[in-house]
Amino acid sequence: MTDFVKPPPIVVQMESIAPEPITFGGVDLKHDWFKLLNSAPFQMYACEMTGNSYSNVEEWIVPYIEDRIINEGEDHVFNAYCTWHKEKGCWKNETVYGELIGG
Repeated sequence: MTDFVKPPPIVVQMESIAPEPITFGGVDLKHDWFKLLNSAPFQMYACEMTGNSYSNVEEWIVPYIEDRIINEGEDHVFNAYCTWHKEKGCWKNETVYGELIGG
């Protein structure tokens, strides 16, 4: 019987694919709009501001927020959301980004 030598294992290295950064009209953005646009509270905010349906929010939210940022300024839009988030009172233990406060 001949000795069978196992071949070296195949090693596969994978890196996650980072999402393409969101840029609105070439504006250098300070806030994490990708995280906000994909969070339920921010989508709820956008629905309340527009009267649009949540059922198809992914179809209209990016152009809506892009237009607001270009016309009103990023900080104004972000601060308006922060105020709404705080006044809504549904997420008292979370930051506007959905992170636990003090956690």
